[in-house]
Amino acid sequence: MIHMQQYRNLAIGIVIIVAILGGFAFFQSDVLGERAARNVVTSFGAQLKNIPLSGESEIARQAIEEKYTEYVSSELLEQWKKIPAGAPGRLTSSPWPERIEITGIVSQGNGYVVSGNVIYMSSVEETQGGVARSQPVVILVVRNNDGWRIAAYQEQQTQEPQD
Repeated sequence: MIHMQQYRNLAIGIVIIVAILGGFAFFQSDVLGERAARNVVTSFGAQLKNIPLSGESEIARQAIEEKYTEYVSSELLEQWKKIPAGAPGRLTSSPWPERIEITGIVSQGNGYVVSGNVIYMSSVEETQGGVARSQPVVILVVRNNDGWRIAAYQEQQTQEPQD
């Protein structure tokens, strides 16, 4: 026969185990969410060079639909397809946006705010190494019914050096 003290000790032990497992699950989901957000931004960044923004709008719309659908929320995708010039992509033949390098990531509500730099390359940097230029960017990645998606994308203005 188990005494009342043993029931209490058993109950306390169960509560402690549940609390530890719950904390681990929360930590694990936060780590997995951050990793997913990083992967979305990195994979999206690799597609930037494939979006020709300087040509016909219909070609840009098709490229946006084809290359960005799996990375961007449907609302943002529709916005960019409506006004392709507002989407990130390739404006000139050189330099072109090669990738996004992540410099920071912060949990925000049901997603993450990712800061980084769009890295631009030209044939010189491609063969000799280096970077043609970089453009600071802030990206909001959220989880929705489609998985992790970019919900907001904002390139930051950089000041040109004055002579």
